[in-house]
Amino acid sequence: LVMSTGVIGAPLEVDKIEGGIHQAAEDLSEEAGARAASAIMTTDTRPKHRAVRVEGEWGSYALGGIAKGAGMI
Repeated sequence: LVMSTGVIGAPLEVDKIEGGIHQAAEDLSEEAGARAASAIMTTDTRPKHRAVRVEGEWGSYALGGIAKGAGMI
């Protein structure tokens, strides 16, 4: 899921996004989520990130998310 805080309605540069996805996949680690949360901070006072491991019927799943604060809205 790709999102942008750029100009509303402006098309995203898909080539740059695809390159970034490949680079991010190569850089996966236990610290990557925290680094990504810090990277999107602007006026936030702290990074917002969380990851959990869930045991389900078909195995174990890792779920993670990052968010920005509402100060820029």
